[in-house]
Amino acid sequence: MGTIPLLAPNSIIGIHYIGGAQYRAVYRVITAAGEMVIKAEKTGEKDASASLKWGSKLMKNVSSADVNVKILSQNEIGEFHRAATALLPNDPDLFGFFTSQIVWVKMPLIQDLSDSDLWQKNLGDVVALYNKMNKPNFWVQLGQILAVDIFIGNIDRFALDGTPMNEGNIFFRDAGNGGHDTIGLDFFSVRDLANGDSNLVKFKTTSDEGTFDYLYTLTQDGRMTGYATNVVHGLNAHLNKRNRKNAAGNAIRADLALDCAFYTGKLKEGIVLGATAIRSYLRGKIATYGAMPAPAPPAAGWKRAVPQPPPIPSNNKPVAKHKIPPGIISRMQFLGWLN
Repeated sequence: MGTIPLLAPNSIIGIHYIGGAQYRAVYRVITAAGEMVIKAEKTGEKDASASLKWGSKLMKNVSSADVNVKILSQNEIGEFHRAATALLPNDPDLFGFFTSQIVWVKMPLIQDLSDSDLWQKNLGDVVALYNKMNKPNFWVQLGQILAVDIFIGNIDRFALDGTPMNEGNIFFRDAGNGGHDTIGLDFFSVRDLANGDSNLVKFKTTSDEGTFDYLYTLTQDGRMTGYATNVVHGLNAHLNKRNRKNAAGNAIRADLALDCAFYTGKLKEGIVLGATAIRSYLRGKIATYGAMPAPAPPAAGWKRAVPQPPPIPSNNKPVAKHKIPPGIISRMQFLGWLN
């Protein structure tokens, strides 16, 4: 579970476009060793790779082992480019990513995966989503995921006050016998790297623009209640949206009210579990190998002796091993989790 094959030279035998947006694209990649998903995260921020890596570590430990995002090496990017040239020669969007500042990542291909998107869906799809959500365990699992989202500054699902940003960004894995597990895929907010909310490398203090005040949602009951209430009511409204139409243009109307008060409590239960797991995991890491010191600036006049630019433009920067990034340390410090 959660393993990802190495992209060795000439190992890719199939590439299929899954979807994406203007700042990312998602592909299903087939190799002789297995299948995976490759995503292009379009960002020029130098701290993107480390932020992605540590966001994945946290979500993997709190939510699911299937949330296992790895940064592609330059050799793996080269193999993907080779295969794309051979297998998708007429995809201008894909080749546009190869000439942009990109963080290329790979992750496991999860079978029997569904999401909460209801765009142009039929009434049966709305009812199916309601049945997934109308279970206490869904809200506990979602709360654990949102605890990580809050800690790392991901607002692709919900704003930092719990207001829905993308109601379709909740993912379910079929657990058999009619059950589903909710897993924390798509946890990285590229757009919020610059302001520091999703930058896990930059050390941020209370004097910085946009402090970590929202992190109190993880520790203060009143903040947590307000956040959870907005999430639950927002998803209830998502299920019962008026003026919804299916792909044929026919009106779809549902009346599937959730028990918002009860599920607000279950969501809070999950947030507490998630916050506790984050704190425990990070304190264990600190005990094992300490925090990452702030990087020293390069010496004046320093130049690389032999320029060796990567063969394909990429923002995949080396990620320091066995260190806790300063941005995570500053979050823990803010919450009093270092003591």
